[in-house]
Amino acid sequence: MPIKRDISKNKALKTYKSKFGYTVVIFTCLVCLYPIFSGYTQGSTFLEKPFPIGVLLFCIVLVLYLNFDTQYTIQDSQLKVRCGFLYQRTFDVNSFTSVKRTNNLISSPAPSLQRLEIKYGNYGSLIISPENEKQFAADLVRINPTIHNSL
Repeated sequence: MPIKRDISKNKALKTYKSKFGYTVVIFTCLVCLYPIFSGYTQGSTFLEKPFPIGVLLFCIVLVLYLNFDTQYTIQDSQLKVRCGFLYQRTFDVNSFTSVKRTNNLISSPAPSLQRLEIKYGNYGSLIISPENEKQFAADLVRINPTIHNSL
């Protein structure tokens, strides 16, 4: 992945997109579309009410949006995590202690279920899902060689 240069500050940026969460998108679509199709096939009055249908369709659009707009940017010794308009936070890479794969399903800025857990500080934990896990971890270790990389 090419390094982007921020000309105004002359600092190297490296941005990783999140893996696409096919499982999460398919599950959300099935859960949200089932009442619509079920009501259509059974002649329910549910279809005459636009608000519930709008809410279900909004949920699908939101999940898709978050899948496409989640990214992780490494700039100097900072990791900036952005998950759409819902989550934006910056972490100090020098406080990271370990990087490993996890199957933890906890809510996090990681649309995919193939995730990395980054431990930081004494008890902090960040779960993310960058596309190129090994390169991402290598970039973190390049900044902070004390990180225990379990990939």
